[in-house]
Amino acid sequence: MLVRELNDGCIGGTDAGPGDQGGTPLGVLRAMTPQLESARKLRLVALEVIESGKGVPMRAGKINLAWLAGTVGLTRQVFYEGRGGQELSQIADLLLEHVRSQPSAKPHTQYDKSLASLRTEIQLLRTQLRDAEQALQRSAFREEIIRSGKILTF
Repeated sequence: MLVRELNDGCIGGTDAGPGDQGGTPLGVLRAMTPQLESARKLRLVALEVIESGKGVPMRAGKINLAWLAGTVGLTRQVFYEGRGGQELSQIADLLLEHVRSQPSAKPHTQYDKSLASLRTEIQLLRTQLRDAEQALQRSAFREEIIRSGKILTF
């Protein structure tokens, strides 16, 4: 199941009372204090997107999850139930709610779709490059230890 539609029980969520903070996706995001480091980063990205009015790549009427996850160095799998933190899905839901509430300025052309696809691919390649560089550093460290003749105690 893809991200939940909205976050019941959170500040400003669908069951929030009239005196509760938030109400709008922006207000709820501002009031959130995520526990996960990746959720904190995603919250900042979502706030920046909302406050700056930047466009969000969409796919089938929903936010392009690969793009969204790529902005914080993750994969789209974290938004699926049981694979990532609930906070990540909650933030994605709030961003989607905000995007849906905004009037569309222009129809998405084939060029826009192609550009969004290429940007998503670039983000994924950056993530893969970072992972490969980290693996290379780990391998170089292991090789250095082996060549030095020190006793390994892993």
